[in-house]
Amino acid sequence: MEESSLWNKTVLSCQVLQKVDDHTMITYDVAAGSAGGLVAPRDFVTVRRLEQRGERFLSSGMSTTHSAQPPTDRYVRGENGVGGFVIDRIAHSSCRSAFTWILNTDLKGRLPEYAVKQNLSTVMLEFIHNLRQHLSGMQVK
Repeated sequence: MEESSLWNKTVLSCQVLQKVDDHTMITYDVAAGSAGGLVAPRDFVTVRRLEQRGERFLSSGMSTTHSAQPPTDRYVRGENGVGGFVIDRIAHSSCRSAFTWILNTDLKGRLPEYAVKQNLSTVMLEFIHNLRQHLSGMQVK
């Protein structure tokens, strides 16, 4: 998790605050600013669950609070509603997957709705681009 900021340019930092169990953790993430500076960096405290079920990978989460990372004046604290993604292997393909993402994010602050929608769609596309680049550098098992 904490290495995601090395390949995902939409994330400035990611820190595991608490490991709940083998699949569940509470993280502190700082999202990069975007839209030419219109959207300043945001921070999020998220409870996440990561697991594999057969050939399906699941990542789910939502905002929470944690005493180790209270809100600060440095960032606007964004809020994630329940969301996540599922990666399914495509039958008869060793190098393709279906990626389904449910994004439920409130960036908070005083942003026009059109700017938020445009920003989130741009960030999603950038994440997918970064993920593809990251995976292309990994050895297929």
